[in-house]
Amino acid sequence: MNHGRLVISGEGRLFREGLKHILQGAGFSIAGEAKSLVETSALLPSLAPPPNLIVCDPSPDPEVEYGAMKEILNENPDLGIIVLSRDVSQEWLDLARATGARGFLPNDISPAALQMLLQLLLLGENIFAGPSSLKVENRAEAGPGRLIGQDLKVPLSPKEVEILLCLEDGMPNKVIARNLNIAEATVKVHLKSLLRKINVGNRTQAAIWAINRRPEMNGRAV
Repeated sequence: MNHGRLVISGEGRLFREGLKHILQGAGFSIAGEAKSLVETSALLPSLAPPPNLIVCDPSPDPEVEYGAMKEILNENPDLGIIVLSRDVSQEWLDLARATGARGFLPNDISPAALQMLLQLLLLGENIFAGPSSLKVENRAEAGPGRLIGQDLKVPLSPKEVEILLCLEDGMPNKVIARNLNIAEATVKVHLKSLLRKINVGNRTQAAIWAINRRPEMNGRAV
């Protein structure tokens, strides 16, 4: 699996240290860190091998930061930039997309979900979480991206909700079975029913569906 080599950019030291801990623990390589995308732009030429991802929180001065993002991408068109933002309004999402970012996510996303979505970016997907949905787009395909889990009202059992929460945390079936005190074969049966009910093709898409509906998931009310 390609975990990628990345730079972390953000004003807060806790933000940078927290991401380093989370991502290094998942096998990602940290090429460097900076307080802003302006600093990142100056840092990039010194990094060898070059990174393929930048994870940033461009909150201190958005106008300057998004300007620096555009310059970085002009110089490094194959570099993927993903924004972790406190503000997930449509306005900020549209600004990130227009500037060339390949991802825009809330900064309170779970570590397992972030790791999973970074993998999707490395596989060529673009990922944008708006106020009510998460859009996954394949860069190699023409046409609009697919919306997973927007405005869906699906009757799930309490056990299926628990399994969805486990999928969002990146748990394999064996760990889910142990955590929920059920047989692994039972997990597979629930998972098959779950994928059919929410109309997705695999556990990764199911996890994204759960991320979209985090308030309901956390309340165990779907």
